[in-house]
Amino acid sequence: MRRTRLTVVNPYPFPISVGRLGARLVSTSDRACKPTATNLRVGSFLGELPITVPARGRKTPGELEVAMPNTAADACQRTTFHLAITATATRVKR
Repeated sequence: MRRTRLTVVNPYPFPISVGRLGARLVSTSDRACKPTATNLRVGSFLGELPITVPARGRKTPGELEVAMPNTAADACQRTTFHLAITATATRVKR
């Protein structure tokens, strides 16, 4: 099991409140290694939410756990896995 640190970057000129973060496996660097849960498990977000990210700022609220299960295909050894990160945020009212 490995942990991947997530950093939230706010490109807007106002603060935002991030209420949810997640990820899903979307592709790999090797065609023989399919992007499925049998090859890589992406766990839930581990950290503190909600967080407020300042205008044009960044914060690192936590991590995701990822693990290669015993069911992983041999082709997945030394493969790069690509994750799509999702977040839900709202504008912070002053």
